[in-house]
Amino acid sequence: MRVKAMSKGTVPAVKCGHRWGAVATFSHQTDARFPTSIYAAELYGFKANVRLGAFVSNLLGGQDNSDIGDVEATGIIRHDIYFMTDYWKNPTTGKIEVIPDHYSTTWTQAGVNAFENAVLGAAKIDRYPTCGTQMYDLTNGRLGFNQNNGAMGLSNLVEFYAVVEAQNKIIQDKCARISAAGSFRNGLQGETAILPTSYLGIRNSGAADLGASAPADTYYGEGYGSFSNLGRNFRSYFRSYTSSTRWWDSWNTRVPVISKETANAYFISQIQACINQKGWFRDFCHWHSCRNNNTMPSILDFLTMMRTAVGNNFVWTCSNGEALEYLYARQLANSVTGIEHNGKVIIAVDTLDLYKGSSANFFPLDTPLPTIHTPLSIEVDLSNTELAGKSVVANTGKMRSIGNNKYIVESRYTQREGFTTVEISEGQGGYYNESIPIATKEIIGNTLKVTTDMPTNAVLYSVATGGYDYDSLPVSRSRKASFDHTFQINDGKDYRIGIISEFGMATLLNVF
Repeated sequence: MRVKAMSKGTVPAVKCGHRWGAVATFSHQTDARFPTSIYAAELYGFKANVRLGAFVSNLLGGQDNSDIGDVEATGIIRHDIYFMTDYWKNPTTGKIEVIPDHYSTTWTQAGVNAFENAVLGAAKIDRYPTCGTQMYDLTNGRLGFNQNNGAMGLSNLVEFYAVVEAQNKIIQDKCARISAAGSFRNGLQGETAILPTSYLGIRNSGAADLGASAPADTYYGEGYGSFSNLGRNFRSYFRSYTSSTRWWDSWNTRVPVISKETANAYFISQIQACINQKGWFRDFCHWHSCRNNNTMPSILDFLTMMRTAVGNNFVWTCSNGEALEYLYARQLANSVTGIEHNGKVIIAVDTLDLYKGSSANFFPLDTPLPTIHTPLSIEVDLSNTELAGKSVVANTGKMRSIGNNKYIVESRYTQREGFTTVEISEGQGGYYNESIPIATKEIIGNTLKVTTDMPTNAVLYSVATGGYDYDSLPVSRSRKASFDHTFQINDGKDYRIGIISEFGMATLLNVF
């Protein structure tokens, strides 16, 4: 029995629809991590002042995930899981590998050896089977899960959960957290029913047709954004959700392609609609395809266009995973209460898993609370308290001062149900500087010193003299927030420095 008591609130305090009280949220994300494109996008993120995301996997070759912890700690790119729908844990060998015959159009001996109902030489569809109902049917219930009647395979989905665990390991080991979000490889959704206990949401390959007039999907919970998939509840919706747009694809790979001008006009109109509807705009792009098509600078064009379309509106930019974490932190905040006590203001947040005990396709929808790492933003009005007109601090970190004794504070999430508190008291240095950092540079010999007007993280990029900015690679990172950053440089190179503040505002400085 869940029994809790809290004094009646005396200080106005409300949870914000978007992190830090923004009017909308924007995400731009890729699903691969090739050195020839990932760092160019990071550099462009600094230049356009947009934080980005990347879905990654440790099961694919040809990609470099070695520095994702350092990249994430720098502050522009955050990582989520590129979920390998074509993999399983082989029950015979114990290896995590591609499912036999997954990409074949006929059954081979490998498929026959793995699945009871596979027939040698018989035709099959490509990209089949995946874990879940397809594998349950192929093995007469030895493996998988039947989402049509709730029957669990004899394996208890070991072949599936081992893949989840293996892929989550890269984020846990490199970034010290459990990933909240993923993206279906190949856009397949056969595992939609069995993923909710592992992730808050999984992106599919869908997106708005930029050549049509239908609105983009910017759903961010009831009352936020727009979406057309009516009839699904909030938790069920994000089991397999679409992107708002795939802007780059629309004028490069869409059949038939549309003009870049048409794509731009649609994007701008939908960004503005998203702001009006207080939604979450999420664009997806294969950054490596931009590189392969010699259109890498178009990513900067897109991010710059977004910033121009947003104008003076405060729109929070972040990865899909961070956006989902905040969304769930907001949805699961059952109550927010503010009281004044002994000259201080205490904000209490009661977190309750609204989906505990619910299900879809006979599978539990309980929220995986340990995946939520993003704090809840709360607007508090201190006008009628002893703290009115005073400089204040919060015990959970710096806050936003939005004027007239109103502040945005963060309640740190504890990955479980129950109360968390924020204490606000008199003090100095409690507010974020929300401006874009200003940096100056000094070069003495081979030493480059960068000084900023606020604490920042920084990364130094280099490219051969006269080289393109998108060929730049990081050579050093300064990941501890500081006013001063020192780097070593050499002749024959052009250098650029990405700088990001504690609040997530970024800029790019050309050295020479």
